[in-house]
Amino acid sequence: MNERGMESRRPGLPADAGVGRATPPRAILIAEDDATFRTLLRATLEQAGYRVVEACSGADLLDRLADLALAPADEGSLGLVITDLRMPGLSGVDALRVVRAGPWRHVPVILITAFGDVQTHAQARALGVADVFDKPFDLAALAARVASLVPAKPRALQSSSSSTSRAPCA
Repeated sequence: MNERGMESRRPGLPADAGVGRATPPRAILIAEDDATFRTLLRATLEQAGYRVVEACSGADLLDRLADLALAPADEGSLGLVITDLRMPGLSGVDALRVVRAGPWRHVPVILITAFGDVQTHAQARALGVADVFDKPFDLAALAARVASLVPAKPRALQSSSSSTSRAPCA
């Protein structure tokens, strides 16, 4: 309770959130159409202690966001989106526009691209991305940037199964 006799908590969290139990890890949603690169990103981030949810397209990214919105609170929340710029169907920028217009608008986003020119970087910054990484990039630099945006939880706090970590499309 605060000085006004009102419950003091962050909006959207249950009154007992975090009381008497470890806070679940926040998920990192990776949207990348190249399965090999997506697997490499996932392994890098999981090794650093993150829970990773994969998407293989912009449309799949939006589906995964819907899954995360419906996931039980004890599975954690979304902490970061990492998305490729050019993917089949809905591009990373188009998906980012949808993200920025919805309930995920305050979630940091890192854009990764093989087509990083000045215009792309300017467009990404206008949409509020936290950073842009031009491929090829150093995975350690990406992991460091992720850590600056979303501190990792110790591995022991992470659940081994999650309804939001279903297999990505092939």
